[in-house]
Amino acid sequence: MLGVAKGRANMKKGRQIDLNLFHVFAAIMKHRSVVRAAAELSLSPSAVSHALARLRQMLQDDLFVRSDTGLQPTPRAMELSGRVSKGLQQFEAALVGVSFDPSKSPRCFRIAASDFFAIYVLPHLVQRLSATAPLVDLQIFPVSRLDLARQLETRTLDLVIGWFDKLPGFLRRAPFVEERGAIVVRTGHPLTEGEVTPERLLAFPHIVVEFTGTAPERGDGFVEDRGMVRRIRMEQSLMDARRGREGTARVAVTVPYFSAVPPVLRVSNYVASLPHRFARETVAGGGLVLLDLALERGAAQIDIVWHMRDDGDAGLRWLVEEIRHAGATAVAALS
Repeated sequence: MLGVAKGRANMKKGRQIDLNLFHVFAAIMKHRSVVRAAAELSLSPSAVSHALARLRQMLQDDLFVRSDTGLQPTPRAMELSGRVSKGLQQFEAALVGVSFDPSKSPRCFRIAASDFFAIYVLPHLVQRLSATAPLVDLQIFPVSRLDLARQLETRTLDLVIGWFDKLPGFLRRAPFVEERGAIVVRTGHPLTEGEVTPERLLAFPHIVVEFTGTAPERGDGFVEDRGMVRRIRMEQSLMDARRGREGTARVAVTVPYFSAVPPVLRVSNYVASLPHRFARETVAGGGLVLLDLALERGAAQIDIVWHMRDDGDAGLRWLVEEIRHAGATAVAALS
């Protein structure tokens, strides 16, 4: 009888657990700081401290102890961390996956993408959403951060759009559009006269779009971030020109945006490799020339990436399809 009574008491205690306490636990585990956890949760530090005290009493463990580098989790906290994180993710997925009505939802989606997306695809996306989802908000962030995988994991971002070679197991992808590189120079550039050979191409300084600035890369224009291998340099044509040759082009300037390249090209003898559709639109604006270079340049697949825990998120699935539709519309308009 005593065992049965104790079991019933534990069941009753479990039903009385405040789920918000575990959100506090997860935030402290992530930041190792009560102040930073409070900021993420939009609570006061004293409220977070009070919640931590309740957790300590409930679990009969300190959970976090102070150190010179912040709060350090106890072995018990480390043991709980994975289970709490998974449980919260499953609970949130169950809630958001129930239903999603774009015509009524006030949801805000956070997307990391290049200025190519912002300039050519976003207008089509906004036009669609203005009619079908007037209350939905979009926040577009640069794709220049190195820690995109972590930002997806911590829900700082909902989606990332870019060129990816490999993804870790906890990320999913959907194809967006295909794009290939094109060589662009100013009108009157020496390369506009005579045959454009790889050797001549490599003889001139290049301006390169590098999304992560001075990030260490593998040597092929890709960088690895927690198993996410993504392209940070749009210079496929330059790489093709170098293949099988001793020489390399001098990269004179790197910039984080495609839109920063044309003004520099117009006043220099620099060479740039740009997305083909962007290059065609840029050349149409005057002062630039698209070079016909006899190199094999395969199309690069641009993907939309999200965290696997959001597979059941009806709202995110809807947005992915809306972005793909807007991308197809943009491609058709640029073709």
